[in-house]
Amino acid sequence: MLGRSVPDQLRSLERTQGIELVLRVAAGGVVTGVALGSWCRWAGESRDGRSVMGILSELGAPWILAAFAIGAVVVAGLRVSRGVAAAAGGVAGAAALIVATYVYYGPARTGGLGVGGAELATVGWTVGSVVVGGISGALAAVWLTSPRSRLATLAAAGVGTAVASEAAFHLRIGSAGDEAVIFCVLVSQVAIGLATPFALLRDRRALPMTFVIALTCVPASLIAGQVNGTVFDTGLQVSRGLRSFFLG
Repeated sequence: MLGRSVPDQLRSLERTQGIELVLRVAAGGVVTGVALGSWCRWAGESRDGRSVMGILSELGAPWILAAFAIGAVVVAGLRVSRGVAAAAGGVAGAAALIVATYVYYGPARTGGLGVGGAELATVGWTVGSVVVGGISGALAAVWLTSPRSRLATLAAAGVGTAVASEAAFHLRIGSAGDEAVIFCVLVSQVAIGLATPFALLRDRRALPMTFVIALTCVPASLIAGQVNGTVFDTGLQVSRGLRSFFLG
């Protein structure tokens, strides 16, 4: 035999790419998480809370977009099925936000989990990181690997709606108050979220469909913002109850 058969070569390629994918997910999740958590700490502590950087450090949009970005990076250039890509992107996105949470709230910042309620914040945001990071990372992998423009556009619209809905929620409850800078940041975030399907457009032929999907993002963002508010209020009440029960 002059060499291995084609099936053997394919199996070897699959094993090699599988190992590379695992390494990408592990390294990408850790590096992205450390960078994101460190940036949020730096922006929140060294910048004026009314500056653009300080405001962004308190929002979830950078976390959503970071998970989306690493979800796409870990599967870029690999020949894997869409299902494997979505799973890998989801794990990478979740891992990145979990690491960022511990850098921002956990022992890396406080030296322990007993400072200023950091234990409840860490646990709560860890759960949120699994959900938000997993979904954002999976959507990114689907967007990048999907051969069909419709599915890729829907994935981009999903993350765009998530970004816009957070800002819509804060605008609805009046988080900006009388601060013009905060109001402008939130309005800009809504615009960025609604523009995401166009920014991530992969096929010009899908432009008419993208317009239709982008229009649905507007009511979807408002509805999601309302849901965010309900979940936030419920979570806040549960958090206060747990804090009173455990800490007195």
